[in-house]
Amino acid sequence: MLKIESFSLLSEAPTLKIESDVFEASGHKWRLDLYPNGKEEENGGNHISLYVKICDTETLPKGWEVCVDVNFFLYDHVHHNYATFQDIVNGNRIRFHEKKMKWGFDKLISMESFKKSGNGYLVNDSCVFGAEVTAVYAQKDRCLSMIKPPEIMRTYTWKIENFLTITEKVIYSEIFRVGNVKWRLRVYPNGNKVAGVAGTNLSFYLEVHDAASLPDRWRVYAYFILRLKNQTDNDDIEKGTQKWFNSSDADWGFACFMPLKQLHDPANGFLLNGRGTMGQASPTLILLSSIVSHLDVCQTWDKHVLSCPVPSRPAYQTLPYIRRLDLYPNGNEEEKGGNHISFYVIICGTESLPKGWEVCVDINFFIYDHVHHNYVSFQDIENGNRTRFHEKKMKWGFHRMITLDSFKNCENGYLLNDSCVFGAEVFAVKEYFAQNDLCFSMTKPPPVVNAHTWRIDNFPDVTDTTRKKGISDGY
Repeated sequence: MLKIESFSLLSEAPTLKIESDVFEASGHKWRLDLYPNGKEEENGGNHISLYVKICDTETLPKGWEVCVDVNFFLYDHVHHNYATFQDIVNGNRIRFHEKKMKWGFDKLISMESFKKSGNGYLVNDSCVFGAEVTAVYAQKDRCLSMIKPPEIMRTYTWKIENFLTITEKVIYSEIFRVGNVKWRLRVYPNGNKVAGVAGTNLSFYLEVHDAASLPDRWRVYAYFILRLKNQTDNDDIEKGTQKWFNSSDADWGFACFMPLKQLHDPANGFLLNGRGTMGQASPTLILLSSIVSHLDVCQTWDKHVLSCPVPSRPAYQTLPYIRRLDLYPNGNEEEKGGNHISFYVIICGTESLPKGWEVCVDINFFIYDHVHHNYVSFQDIENGNRTRFHEKKMKWGFHRMITLDSFKNCENGYLLNDSCVFGAEVFAVKEYFAQNDLCFSMTKPPPVVNAHTWRIDNFPDVTDTTRKKGISDGY
């Protein structure tokens, strides 16, 4: 932060540049360069010019690059908030390197707008400038790909011959693929003992194959139907459900899919000649699985967020807790979100936190605009985006983030080739504590002590040695 007092006196030095103290952010050192009367070399006249410069790069390796998001701000003393400045055309993501050590605005704000009392930027001849520098690292985010498999891929049929003679407690189908995921079916012919239904029910499950070999934090959503084929003219037995599969929960199904007594009764048409199949009418009996829709969660890139502390305003940190995004593509009906997209962030893994815990965060939701190649952010204008999570408030977001009409409007660029990108930035907030920032104070002493006169007699006779350095009387 750079605070300036007696700003009006700066107009007497039209080419003045003010440098802030060096501050650390994202593992590097930075400095603010402020031109109160504009940087003339960049045609910044009648404006304020503000830049951030990376410092102490001598120790960095050859060919270094530092990628950051930079937000400049100016404090509004009237409304007690910060006006932020961003480059709408090119964005505020900047890649610093040996040939680009400084970036900012040649014309941050016009002098007329800056000095207008209603804006609150200059009050009692004082003002506050600052910048947030957020490091961007190439890590892993999540890409969600929803597919509707073709009919030919959507249904897998598993014939089980000599079903009544099977002695194994559990049997598995062959592996089949839907999307990028391999699946298989699992059946307990005499019931799942662990579920307490041994000897009473047929147990039938769908599972992700070889889940241990998938990437860390993998997740797969599927809406699927498990079916037992009736080989007569009667109806099939089927049960459908939806499920997020993950490393700790890689299977799902029904322990009580069908009572064994009903299955073994020949009159019901599920077992013929002591054999079972699922999928087609034959002397054998048939089980069937249909995956109606499928959502792969692949890992592409992650984003780590750090930022420099800003005095008189909360200091931001990366949130050390696990968080999850919940998206309702057709709206959260329970919260009257119909015909809208509902979007929330949830804090997870709070079991280890002390009783009475609270976590205060700033949250920014965004959607990517594929047409204009930027992110459109969504904020709660009425209440702000600062949220305090606690035991009774684990989720926060928008019941009506955006209407489906606006989201699907091709001109907005949110949905392109049936793909879209949602995201959220979560910044932990802690109370501000004293920091060493630069306050630039320009004062005009009373006339009686305004000037000190140093008279040097016989100046041409001063020796070369003394000419280089002179010492006046103290004042």
